[in-house]
Amino acid sequence: MNRFAGSDTQKRAACAAILTVLAATFGLLAQGPSIEIRLTANAPGSRLLLTSVIPAGPQPLVITPVDVNGDGHTDLAIADYQNFMTISTNDGAGHFATAQYLLIGGSPVQLAAGDLNGDGLPDLVSCNSSLSDNSVTVLINSPTGNFFRHARIPVDSGPVSITCGDLNMDGNLDIVTANYDGNTLTVLTNDGHANFTISQTLPAGLFAHGIDAMDVDKDGFLDLVATSHEESNLRVYTNDHRGRFSSSFSMPVPGKPRWQAAGDFNHDGYPDLATANAGDGTVAILLNNKDGTFRASASLSTGIGAYGISAGDIDGDGSLDLAVANYQSTNKTVAVFRNDGAGNFSLIQVLGVADKPYYALIANLDHSATGFLVMPSATENTVSLAKYALKSVTLSWSSTGGDFFAEQCTGLTRPNWWMLPEATIVRGPTNRINFPLTGESSVFRLVR
Repeated sequence: MNRFAGSDTQKRAACAAILTVLAATFGLLAQGPSIEIRLTANAPGSRLLLTSVIPAGPQPLVITPVDVNGDGHTDLAIADYQNFMTISTNDGAGHFATAQYLLIGGSPVQLAAGDLNGDGLPDLVSCNSSLSDNSVTVLINSPTGNFFRHARIPVDSGPVSITCGDLNMDGNLDIVTANYDGNTLTVLTNDGHANFTISQTLPAGLFAHGIDAMDVDKDGFLDLVATSHEESNLRVYTNDHRGRFSSSFSMPVPGKPRWQAAGDFNHDGYPDLATANAGDGTVAILLNNKDGTFRASASLSTGIGAYGISAGDIDGDGSLDLAVANYQSTNKTVAVFRNDGAGNFSLIQVLGVADKPYYALIANLDHSATGFLVMPSATENTVSLAKYALKSVTLSWSSTGGDFFAEQCTGLTRPNWWMLPEATIVRGPTNRINFPLTGESSVFRLVR
């Protein structure tokens, strides 16, 4: 809820000053009747800086990036554990508004996106983990970007993760779930109209948790890679070229893996894997041997209770980096690791975030060179966004002038102001806020 509920005219009446900041132009910018405002350049060095906090449903857990309305901007589909999903649409600059809020199923813990009915629009499917539900919900998109529930499909007990892919090469996206209570994988085949039937159930070890569909051996067909939390291992299931699978490889993954992230980490053309291991607070980097098997190449220390993990290019160098949410951490953190392009990872930053970050997503939300880190809070009903900034500034003002808050926009022609999060303001005799610069200019104002 924006605390500035009045009109923009009312806001301007309470505005100390409006500052237009051109790239690399810093120093004393403005002085109002009762307040002095300074903007200074920070020392060189990239960093992740909190840019906004957006509302979500009760207990948001995971987020899927998807352009729901076809405007070319990446929107966010947010699943919350209390049976709902929120669609938040992006204005193209990484600022979001709630567009839809709908009931989807019992305790959804993961979403997958893809065109399930062949109409050219991205649809969604939720994984409903409640043991009183045990289903996936198919959500069909409309040309306006609104979703409706198409089908609820029973699967095995305790579906906890989900992936989409064309498993039998018929041109339709199929679905696979990992089921923690059933210790299985459920393969669901699509008839082309988003109607699914169970085609196979595979044993997956105690507390099956992670699942990805990827072409492990580069034969042109998607295989399955799954992790078992209780058995601390990874299994590969090879596709027989007709969409049926058999276990072909397994290896230990110490630390009780939860979620996993797939991608080509070392640019060799083969998909690799990273697992978030809740038992020992590590990430295992598993590189592809190019023969349908994997090898452990590194173990990264993250924090207590590593849960949700994602791969994406946070720094704009063309290589997949990693973000890991430490759900059980007492200091509420997300760890971000940079990839050197050869599959070697080093810690960029550990961010203190809102309570219980179950998942962390790397996504490009503003069409700039670098990415955002998106972090839901499972207890505070919010989603926090942090931008990887190549340039940043510090805005400071004296507290003697009153209790001002900071807003920003990209230009004064039809400005769209957004409030900078209170959590980013260090208050004292002099109030300070660090913020990324992502374009040629930024406009700030202080309001109350």
